[in-house]
Amino acid sequence: MISVYLTLFFPLIGALVGVLLTKAVPQNLRVLIPVAGMILSVLASGPMFLEFLDRPFTKTFPLFDWIALGQFHIAWSLYLDTTSLSMIFVILLVSLPVHIYSLGYMANDPKKARFMNLLSLFTFMMLFLVMAGTTVQLFVGWEGIGLCSYLLIGFWSEKDGPRRASLKALLMNRWGDVLLLLAFVGIFWLYGTFSFDTLKAAIAHPLEGEKTLSLCVALCLLGAAVVKSAQIGFHTWLQDAMEGPTPVSALIHAATLVTAGIFLLLRFNDFLETVPYVLDITVLLGAGTAVFGGVMALLNRDLKRIIAYSTCSQLGYMMTAVGLKTHSATLFHLMTHAFFKSLLFLGAGALIFMMKGEKDITRMGFSGRWPLVPYASMLVGVLSLTGMPFFAGFFSKEFIFEFLWHHQSTVSLTALGLLGVATFLTGLYSLRFFLRVFHGESSRKTIEKLGYIWQGPLVFLMIMSVLIGYLGKTILGYHLLFLPDPLSMLTSFSLLTVAVGLLGMGLGGWVYRPSSKVFEDIKSKIPSLYHAFVQYGSGDFFYSGVCVREFRKRTIEALKIDTLLDSWGPLGLSRGAAFLHAWIKKVQTGYLYHYVSWMLLGLVLILAYGIWKVH
Repeated sequence: MISVYLTLFFPLIGALVGVLLTKAVPQNLRVLIPVAGMILSVLASGPMFLEFLDRPFTKTFPLFDWIALGQFHIAWSLYLDTTSLSMIFVILLVSLPVHIYSLGYMANDPKKARFMNLLSLFTFMMLFLVMAGTTVQLFVGWEGIGLCSYLLIGFWSEKDGPRRASLKALLMNRWGDVLLLLAFVGIFWLYGTFSFDTLKAAIAHPLEGEKTLSLCVALCLLGAAVVKSAQIGFHTWLQDAMEGPTPVSALIHAATLVTAGIFLLLRFNDFLETVPYVLDITVLLGAGTAVFGGVMALLNRDLKRIIAYSTCSQLGYMMTAVGLKTHSATLFHLMTHAFFKSLLFLGAGALIFMMKGEKDITRMGFSGRWPLVPYASMLVGVLSLTGMPFFAGFFSKEFIFEFLWHHQSTVSLTALGLLGVATFLTGLYSLRFFLRVFHGESSRKTIEKLGYIWQGPLVFLMIMSVLIGYLGKTILGYHLLFLPDPLSMLTSFSLLTVAVGLLGMGLGGWVYRPSSKVFEDIKSKIPSLYHAFVQYGSGDFFYSGVCVREFRKRTIEALKIDTLLDSWGPLGLSRGAAFLHAWIKKVQTGYLYHYVSWMLLGLVLILAYGIWKVH
């Protein structure tokens, strides 16, 4: 099916053409080429999705043979199933509005054409990852999105913040890359194949006597997903990534890149189900991250960082669902979250632009002069994020809560309690930033106006943030249009979860109303606890203070390892070379009888060695 190949390669073609026409076409026209590539990719995907409507399928589309050495064979191919098609749907319908939004956001940037090319290249890499037919291809896509993330976060490399943030993201994700590579080596050792098509059939027959290796592989897969999806302990790079342009935050760090870890676990969920305890660890880890992300979002004042920590929290919901073996619920929340979180990020970017670069929510405010589209988009995003009925987040979160409740195990009930706390915190911090931004008093006399090219993507994502909740049967029942009656989903249990979210929103509305000083009073009574969360919660203290400074102090400096490395390393090599040079210099005297003597000595030694070998 030619549409599969066109869907994948149009974004790459758009990026390459944009690069090749650097000098031939004015920059204002070059920025449109990647957008055209995205539009063509969306149009080309139509026949692919229409064929999927008739019947769900798992199909492999060959690309080329890469390595063929005897029985060792690697062929590159594209692999389509429910999971990859759902991810393609999300990537395309989030990437396109982000590309269009970027035309307005980067309009005055001198490097805007390069930025658009990088966005398009990232989209290609993400499509390549989710359509990968082998573990080798998946790893190439995994590294590709990491590289694009580094380039896009550090796009404004002339500034210290983005430059440091891009390096931090790159270095932190190296841990996950190494773990993923080890996992794929282990999978090949266990099953002798790189192909997902063959691997799926092989996993159906559990291996005996390989439990230790299987456990190690499963833990490596989980570790790679934890790093890429910014779970607790490895979340530090995500908040700093907000230093990059806002479209990067919306596309990479809300909708696609961070969900690559979730996709990885979904791709190998059949294998993970054969390994005991790993899924229980995943459930508790995800639930803990959901609470932690909520706490950190509540304590931050930077609008983009609040939404970034919200992403950590929502990824925790998805990790919990993965651990419960609820493939459909995980994928459904991944889809809904991609749209409403992209909406929140793009809305935040518009608000920051209107506030002339101000990100601190305590200094923002419109004093009643609410801009219609940004106000409506942030309101829809908040209602979806908090899981209010009739909005997308309600449908997807409700499935996860229902699975937790019906699972009836110690682990699931513990996770249910933690996610209940996370839901309360979500309502609390959502109302906090919404009220501070829109209903706070502002000293600004002038506010920048948004052009239509900013507002169009916001309107589209606003609509999708509502409608995507009604399209869930694509995943759950393999039909496209699923229009559930929202009232039928409001069971006694779901009403309880909605009530928890409303309680958080109500408390947030009371504590953070413009005239209230309640939060400041609470903070003044527990300043040490508040500052401890803010300072240590980011994780920078642990990594820079403990893992770097203390490790260096107690090992490198104490054992004088750096001195030893210098002595036996560069300094030792230079001294050895100087000693060897001095010795050779003494031997090379220039006298003929010295050279004849050395030749005779060498001949005697050779003859002696030959006689010794004979006898």
